[in-house]
Amino acid sequence: MLNVEFGDNLPTGCHADSNHIVDLYHTEASAALKEAHKLMPSALNPRSTEKTSVKLATCVFAESTRDCLRFYSAHDDKLEWIGTADVITVVLKLWNVMNVKSVKDRGRL
Repeated sequence: MLNVEFGDNLPTGCHADSNHIVDLYHTEASAALKEAHKLMPSALNPRSTEKTSVKLATCVFAESTRDCLRFYSAHDDKLEWIGTADVITVVLKLWNVMNVKSVKDRGRL
């Protein structure tokens, strides 16, 4: 399972635990309207051939997953989930920075 802890240059409590995401999925499994709508069982337990799937990774590292973790952290007494939400925020920022395309980049291709 994922267990990531970042150094001192990130927000305090920036600690991710994949069990938080699994718990989030199970919390919303019976709900008619899901806030973390991109989470699916195949993203939480990928087969060996799916472990490098970007599509499944983006299901976990999604804005809706982060926002839902923050919501339950604030409203459902799951304070430890905020650290996982912070790590997802960092990954999303890095993802967006790395996927920037500009006119100058096109000339190098």
